[in-house]
Amino acid sequence: MELEKTRSDELRSWTEEKEILEHQKELLTTEQTVLTQKMRQVQTRLSSSQTLQAELELKRQQQEKDFAVVLPRIAAAEARLLQFRDQIPQGLRESNLQAFYLLEGSERLPLTTRLSNVLKATAVMEELQKGIHRFPAIADSEDGKLKLDVIFLGLAQGFAVTPDGTMGASITLKQTEGEAPTWDWAWSEELGPKIRRFIESTDGKSAPKAETLPIEVGP
Repeated sequence: MELEKTRSDELRSWTEEKEILEHQKELLTTEQTVLTQKMRQVQTRLSSSQTLQAELELKRQQQEKDFAVVLPRIAAAEARLLQFRDQIPQGLRESNLQAFYLLEGSERLPLTTRLSNVLKATAVMEELQKGIHRFPAIADSEDGKLKLDVIFLGLAQGFAVTPDGTMGASITLKQTEGEAPTWDWAWSEELGPKIRRFIESTDGKSAPKAETLPIEVGP
């Protein structure tokens, strides 16, 4: 199924990036530990301080080179995750945003802390992308407030339906160049019963049914 392939490819990309960052975090943490140990040795072994200081300086220079390589990757991951945060549907925001707040204004944080925060946010993103999420929502209508059941397949696409199943909507992410992405709701009377049956089949109220839902796969 094209939707599953798209979700799998995206998750694989994030998983590979996560593994790289975890490895880099491990290396940087080890280097910092070694650096701290050497500094203590300088303080306690005055007789060989010149040799130790020279070794310490070489390690400091190597760490600066490593930081120069890792920093752009971390910054790019932070930017990508913050963009992803802005795409989280309203009904899923409250319980998932904390990990992403840690990425804001991170320039003053130690590099290893930034790496840890990136990995935490990536883990949240992966869970959102893999799961099926159902939540209630309220929409404005001509008759006032309209209660809805909303279900998202990962974050690739969502569907909404009225409690009686008379109206349904396909929810897709629309990206306009130069603007922040937004969720577009396309309503249809025909979709209502299909979405209602699909939602009920996911919560055990009825036997699973193969519903034909309008899945849109992005570029």
